[in-house]
Amino acid sequence: MDTFLLDYLGSGKAWVFVGSGPSIQRGYPSWNKLALSAIKIYEQDNPGASNEQFTKLLKIGDYPKIFNEVSKSIGPQK
Repeated sequence: MDTFLLDYLGSGKAWVFVGSGPSIQRGYPSWNKLALSAIKIYEQDNPGASNEQFTKLLKIGDYPKIFNEVSKSIGPQK
């Protein structure tokens, strides 16, 4: 590894961003899995409702919008 990078990281002036890979390896769910769980809750609270919108959002990976739409529908209690 580049010594400049190591020195800079050691200086406390840099942030290291770690993606979801390590979390998933530790058993935490992926964004997709969390979104699917949220959609399942939505479907339980809204039987027969179309989830076409969620299918499209899943396809493009717009997880924040999925969570926002589900929370608007089911409320903050869940």
